[in-house]
Amino acid sequence: MKSNKFLLTSIGLLISVNFLISFLVPLNVFAADVDTPVKSVNDIIRILVNVVKWMYTIFFIVAAIFIILAAFAYLTAQGDAEKIKTANKQILYAVIAIIIALLSVSFTAIISNFISTGN
Repeated sequence: MKSNKFLLTSIGLLISVNFLISFLVPLNVFAADVDTPVKSVNDIIRILVNVVKWMYTIFFIVAAIFIILAAFAYLTAQGDAEKIKTANKQILYAVIAIIIALLSVSFTAIISNFISTGN
């Protein structure tokens, strides 16, 4: 149950960051007189790449923690089917976190390509 809650929280955080970026970046267009670090499309891409690097790192750290917890659960299960089932779920969530981290890198390439060609 904790793993499901953590996974949903992680996905919710990722979606929230995406919405935050998508709503705040266009606001800079209307504030033309304000000194902003976003001066061109390359600045938006640079910010996006930095956010994805952080998310990539966080998801891999979370995956490593899940794998360590799953290994500990396997070691302490002593044949208990419920504990082994919990350890299997933890490994599944670790694999999902790794897949999300790898997809985030490809999304960066897709979004930066889309933004660059629209210029």
